[in-house]
Amino acid sequence: MGGVVRLWKGVGEAWVIIANGLKTPILAHKTVKKMLDTIEEAEEFHRIQAVVIESHPKAHKWIKSLGFKEEGKMISYGANGENFIRYARVKWLG
Repeated sequence: MGGVVRLWKGVGEAWVIIANGLKTPILAHKTVKKMLDTIEEAEEFHRIQAVVIESHPKAHKWIKSLGFKEEGKMISYGANGENFIRYARVKWLG
């Protein structure tokens, strides 16, 4: 389950929840990638951003494979004080 929430014109915040023991990870990856591309185009987003909890290395590898670039650490961002990393996919408008 996932989506992209419009924050303001041109900018969206992506989110996803993946169940443990996902049976078709390659299909899930391809589906998420296609949906991000479709949403980016349809909503005219020049930026889609997301956060990943710092302690989940597989999630960092995956979000990078979706075209996101790391922007920085968000100290004590989580409900229990966990650190998160901010990522973004940005279309350069210049």
